[in-house]
Amino acid sequence: MVYNDDLEKAHRNVVKFWKKTLEEYYGWELISVESSGSEVSDELDFAGIDWFAKDLNRGGLFGLAVRIQQIGYKTFTERVLRTSGAMTTMEKMLDVLGGLERSVFHFYPAKTIQVYIEKWDEGPALWAYVVESIPYWKYIKEGLQEEGKTYKIVRREDKLTRSKFLNGEMPDLYFIMTKADKEGNLFMIIRVEDLERRGVKVEFIEGEMVKETESKRRIAELEKQIADMKANPSISVRNG
Repeated sequence: MVYNDDLEKAHRNVVKFWKKTLEEYYGWELISVESSGSEVSDELDFAGIDWFAKDLNRGGLFGLAVRIQQIGYKTFTERVLRTSGAMTTMEKMLDVLGGLERSVFHFYPAKTIQVYIEKWDEGPALWAYVVESIPYWKYIKEGLQEEGKTYKIVRREDKLTRSKFLNGEMPDLYFIMTKADKEGNLFMIIRVEDLERRGVKVEFIEGEMVKETESKRRIAELEKQIADMKANPSISVRNG
């Protein structure tokens, strides 16, 4: 497998900030595909599989597609076009959908996971979104119908349009596409709210930063209640 710097960075940060959380949340054992370096891993990578999940509660083994980004948004991101000409996950999954329509079996990730961290290699983990891959990619395929109507291509320098989309404007769009890196690769940005509105179930998982923030809020709330109770003994502390 060609294991470039971006893949290595993504894998390293998933391992460091999200692997344990996902394993504990679902009762999985996660097995990396992209770091194994075997011939089989090349084939699995071609199928769009980044990790295997072994379900320790119900049994079974299935593939996962995992994306990681720094700074948190309520979105999924997919690569649409590589300037290198290499096949993207979108092309792979559209092939899968075409195969399913013809009753042709393809190996594909059962779930697609988008995780966020605050900063590369420093963390902390923010939050994650998890979807079943087939409904998710059916949504994307449906959204590819007509440029300008079901999706919009946004220039990299057009930060205003991208910001409007991220803030919930243009609700008729399924997603936008934009060149989000210096190499000119084309990416698709899909809002979670649009997926849910069109019937795709999305699961939300808290990262350590969200948990810590909530814990601090609850502690501050309890401390305030205790202070109020001391100031006025007739007040009872409420259990949160």
